[in-house]
Amino acid sequence: MNRAKFIILSVGLLACRSTTTAKYEEVDIEDTIIYDYDGDGYLSDEDCDDQNALVNSNADEICDGVDNNCDGQIDEDVLLTFFLDSDGDGFGNQNTAVQACSSPDGHVPIANDCNDNNNTIFPGATEVCDDVDNDCDGDIDEDSGFDFYLDNDGDGFGDVNNQIQGCNPPEDYVANPDDCNDGDAQISPTSEEICNQVDDNCNGLIDSEDPSLVNAPLWYIDYDNDGYGNPDFPTQDCNQPENHVNNADDCDDLESNSSPGVSEICDEIDNDCDGDIDEQVTTTFYLDSDGDGYGISAASIEACSLPVGYATEQGDCNDNKAETYPGATEICDGNDNDCDGTTDEDLFENWYLDYDGDGFGDDNFSVYACEAPDSIYVNIGGDCNDLDSEFNPQASLGCDGEDHNCDGIIDNDNDGDGFADATCGGDDCDDNDPTIYPVQPDICPMGISCLDILNKGLAAGDGEYYIDVDGYNNGVPPELVYCDMTNYGGGWTMIARDDPTQSGWSTALIINSTAFGLLAEFDYKAEAWNDVLFTDLMFDDGYFYAVYEGVGDGSTAWYNFQANIPLFNCAIPDGYEYPMTAGNLSGGNLCSTNLYIHPTDNDGGGPTYCYPDGIYSDNAYGPTWSAYNNGACPLDDPIGTSFYSRFTALPWSDSDPLHFYVR
Repeated sequence: MNRAKFIILSVGLLACRSTTTAKYEEVDIEDTIIYDYDGDGYLSDEDCDDQNALVNSNADEICDGVDNNCDGQIDEDVLLTFFLDSDGDGFGNQNTAVQACSSPDGHVPIANDCNDNNNTIFPGATEVCDDVDNDCDGDIDEDSGFDFYLDNDGDGFGDVNNQIQGCNPPEDYVANPDDCNDGDAQISPTSEEICNQVDDNCNGLIDSEDPSLVNAPLWYIDYDNDGYGNPDFPTQDCNQPENHVNNADDCDDLESNSSPGVSEICDEIDNDCDGDIDEQVTTTFYLDSDGDGYGISAASIEACSLPVGYATEQGDCNDNKAETYPGATEICDGNDNDCDGTTDEDLFENWYLDYDGDGFGDDNFSVYACEAPDSIYVNIGGDCNDLDSEFNPQASLGCDGEDHNCDGIIDNDNDGDGFADATCGGDDCDDNDPTIYPVQPDICPMGISCLDILNKGLAAGDGEYYIDVDGYNNGVPPELVYCDMTNYGGGWTMIARDDPTQSGWSTALIINSTAFGLLAEFDYKAEAWNDVLFTDLMFDDGYFYAVYEGVGDGSTAWYNFQANIPLFNCAIPDGYEYPMTAGNLSGGNLCSTNLYIHPTDNDGGGPTYCYPDGIYSDNAYGPTWSAYNNGACPLDDPIGTSFYSRFTALPWSDSDPLHFYVR
């Protein structure tokens, strides 16, 4: 509890009671009581804030926004002065003073900034050469700038003894004081030192004393005193040193007989210093290894006298044989004895390879020798086919469209159309008319089968061709067949075609010789079925193909071949099973496919029944494929119709025809 001080005044005032909690005494009503609530020793009539002990009539005024001394003024004589510092260099503009107890934002307590928009200009800043009063002292560029020196001769270098200071050089003054002679522009630190008894480059060295001396004469030591200097020992000097000359022409400064102008003599020394030794005073000698008196020009030496193993004559073409040299007698030994560039000339003749032994050799295989290199060589050429004895210049004329007598003209070709007369076994149907020849198939068939046409070189790709199975003007007329000239060597004659859009082949007609459709309508079988001799079979549907070789022996056609196979007898298939030798039905397609041409195919479809008539004995007619006899390959005889393509048992196309070829 605050204790209120009070003073009793005898002024006849009424007694009053304090409103504070301080204790008080009652006095006579005529006494007046005055309190000091903040305890600062000043009564409320002298204290302008009796609730604050720091405020009274005797307090010191401080800068706090309060009338501390109760004089009726706030912060009088205690406010601080601050100045606006726009450029943030710590010095303010004296014209922007404000009074405050603390620095307002952007103000500082120091003024006198002479440019408050540039923070490099303020009192105490370093004065630099920029035509500005940087330190705000009223002077511009004082105590700053550079030393400049008078350049009287205009060579860019000044006189150190004639100096001024400033921010910019006055006319004829420079910043470099290194000129050692300011009266001569040819003398300066960048000048070259030359022989003139002057320190041209101002480095304190004169002429030869200076390592940078230029254009001074070169002198060369003349050790042998012949008036010519050694180029390996040059020296630069303004004056000629002792035992030195002004040329470097001596090639041997230890030999007084060797210098320019001296006559060359044969002494193995370069007497005249021209880079050559004993030139034009020596003799050329040539290496003669075989001692025949002739050397080789590629191995020569220059000497004053004939060395051992050398000769004065050159031109030997074989320096390892004494019998070989220019002018030697040519003998038959495989060497150019006389070195004229030709071996055994006038002694050899041409010998020709006679591979077929008909007495005539091939001009393309000849050797030039004294005698036949082997028994199969002859000295007569002209053989146009040395692989066949029926072709040579004396051979009989042939009828096969070839030139047997090697005269460049096809034999027995009277009309000159390139085909021999058919009357002698050739292919030309009319050898008196050059407009009729085998490449006009409907007039003159190209051959007796597709393979015959291919072997004659008349094939022009897969397609239809006319064949005459029994020859021109004999028996049956020419027939149009389809030939596969590209698949597996080519030369295949189509004899049957199964059209999947039509009904299947009849198991009865497969061995019938007459009841067949027309090949021109792409059915199957015509004269080719009955007459074209064959050894191989091929089946092809445009996607897959299978080839079986060695089925026939080349002496019969397909009809006679299959007609001789026994029927309806429940026989085992031995002798009528043929493995596939080529095609793409193996592997993941048709395993290793065997072809069966036999009445019993043993397809594993059940027990083999042999009825009396033999018709139902698991028989097949013509080509079949069997799973049972193919090592469990997933195939089966196509429902007894044998050569058939419309069942899933085989991968043959069910939309494209399956073709049957012989060759």
